[in-house]
Amino acid sequence: MTELPPTLEPWTPELVKARLEQAAQIERRRPERHVRPDGARSSWPAHQIQRDFDLVEVLPPCPTPQEIIRAEEAMGWLRWVPSAGVRRMLWSLACGSAVRTMMTEYRRGRKTIDRLCASGLKRIANRLNARERR
Repeated sequence: MTELPPTLEPWTPELVKARLEQAAQIERRRPERHVRPDGARSSWPAHQIQRDFDLVEVLPPCPTPQEIIRAEEAMGWLRWVPSAGVRRMLWSLACGSAVRTMMTEYRRGRKTIDRLCASGLKRIANRLNARERR
């Protein structure tokens, strides 16, 4: 995961998209995914899962509180997009869903999905730029 530097430059749709992608990566690393009831817990350390005697899968580290705050802030930006469908498209895009999958799920063409996502990202960037001018 690449850390985005704090910037004084105006927000662009590309920066907004990068922050949303970063938020999706952080959500994937949240520990709640690996929490199990007391009787179903593994005795292995939390950062390793034994799949085979020769293969050990190392889980990504848990996000820091600062990363979670940044992710929640970026996810809150999605509320600024009026259409719930476009919000879902933007989150699917940030999560790395293939456009072909999105086309089937939302029953839209590739150009329509691209146009709707671009307008949603632009709306968020404009709102962030207006907020920073105050």
